Amino acid sequence: MSSVRVKQREHGLTFFQLFKKSPHFTSLLLGQIFSYLGSSITNVIMPIVVLQETKSAATMGTVMAVYMVPFILLLPFSGVLVDKMNKVKPCYWNSFKE
Repeated sequence: MSSVRVKQREHGLTFFQLFKKSPHFTSLLLGQIFSYLGSSITNVIMPIVVLQETKSAATMGTVMAVYMVPFILLLPFSGVLVDKMNKVKPCYWNSFKE
């Protein structure tokens, strides 16, 4: 197999230079990190709290199943929809507004 050479930009910004150049990038990145962290904690803590409160594994399973239903139903359609849309619009809808 032959290798393909990729032309690299000579004046591109590095990841760390983006922090200095754009405070909006820093805010967006930190916001996304905290949002992801909160979502991850919810997935761990919610079943524990339900189990402690109800003392029932069946109730915990039901709550987690109901929690996951919107993801299961909407993710396949939203993925196709976003692929067909202009890529800027979803980014704009999810970004911080000043």
